[in-house]
Amino acid sequence: MGDLRACPHCGRSAEESAFHNWFPVYTCQNCGEKYCKRCAQNGSSCPKCGSRDHGEYDKVYA
Repeated sequence: MGDLRACPHCGRSAEESAFHNWFPVYTCQNCGEKYCKRCAQNGSSCPKCGSRDHGEYDKVYA
């Protein structure tokens, strides 16, 4: 699992919060695209190929 400064697909960065200051970045197991929930199609599909097969390997921290 790696730590990122922003989502590689849309550039979103994490905001500091009292509850948590990070969000997961998914990696598509079909094409390798990295993306967050905000840039996913229909909330869970890869924005590049549309696959729903992904793993949570990285996190973006504030």
